[in-house]
This record gives sequence, structure tokens and C-alpha cells, in this order.
Amino acid sequence: MNNLVLSFTPKFTKLLTLVLRQENPQLEDTAVETIAKFCHDLQDLDLSKSFKAIGDLGVMSLAYGCPDLRCLDLCGCVRIIERKANIACFEDEDCTDSFSCSGIM
Repeated sequence: MNNLVLSFTPKFTKLLTLVLRQENPQLEDTAVETIAKFCHDLQDLDLSKSFKAIGDLGVMSLAYGCPDLRCLDLCGCVRIIERKANIACFEDEDCTDSFSCSGIM
């Protein structure tokens, strides 16, 4: 899935909602960084069940690259360590409930 996201994201720059929930985690920070680089209008992003593949770097790139992001689901993303720093990046956002998921430290 990582390669798929890397290839299609630059072509769909006007996405508002993107669901990338995975049963077999393959998505990595590089794909999340690509989403942040090209999808500046994104409002709703579901990256749940990415388990050990997505970390702080990916989340931080979203904070700066997707200023309209309102809802971010990171349930099960256990590599996100800097929870407080990541929440601070989204402090103006309406939906940061996903940071309270038990799988996030």
C-alpha cells in the first residue's frame, strides 16, 4: 500500500477525505509525508491500524502540510511517542480525539 499511496497522492491534490485503515499494515512515514506534501486541503484522514509503521515524523508532517485537517484517526499507531508535541501541532483543530487511543503512548 505504501507504493500505491506514493504514486497516487500527487495526482489527487484536492482530496478532502482519505481512509487508509489497514488490516495488514504496510503504510510508512514516507507515504504520510507524501500525503502532507500534496494534499493540503485534506480535512479527514484515517490511518488507524497502521501499528508500527507510522511514527512521529509522519504525524508532524501532517501538522504542517495539511492546515485544514480536522479529524485524524491514529488508533493503533504505536510508534507515535511524542503525543504531547503532536497534539500541540493540532491544537487549533476540532478533532484530536484519536490521540487518546490506548495504542498511542
